[in-house]
Amino acid sequence: MKASKSTMAVALAAALLIGALVITSVSVAKTRATLTNVRIGVSPYFEYQPWRIAHDLGLDKAQGLNLSFTNLNNTADGVVAAKRGDLDLVSTCHACSFAVFKSAPDFRNWMITNQFKGFIIVGRKGKTLSYADVVKKVGPA
Repeated sequence: MKASKSTMAVALAAALLIGALVITSVSVAKTRATLTNVRIGVSPYFEYQPWRIAHDLGLDKAQGLNLSFTNLNNTADGVVAAKRGDLDLVSTCHACSFAVFKSAPDFRNWMITNQFKGFIIVGRKGKTLSYADVVKKVGPA
């Protein structure tokens, strides 16, 4: 029995599709097996959220990482967890870390954002003093 050209085309397309799925599945399985797990303790501040965004977008996997998160209320709890081996990275700030350097001499701190060394006035228009008014009232910083 002779197969028609359309039947042959469908069979060839199906074979190519199955082959592509097998190759993709093997590649995904291999990628999952080679990901490095990184446990991160994050505080609720917005400047530490790029780690979560990277994870949600799959950017961690693209770099060979599998990020997982633990929510922290303060730096000290995160440093204790890191010293204990429960976390690999902890969100912190330079000023927050000074207190823990003595007890954790191998603790390393680097910034993913800048450290704002000033202040801003937040309030409602007409109900908040301007900077110049604050300086007049309390003196210069």
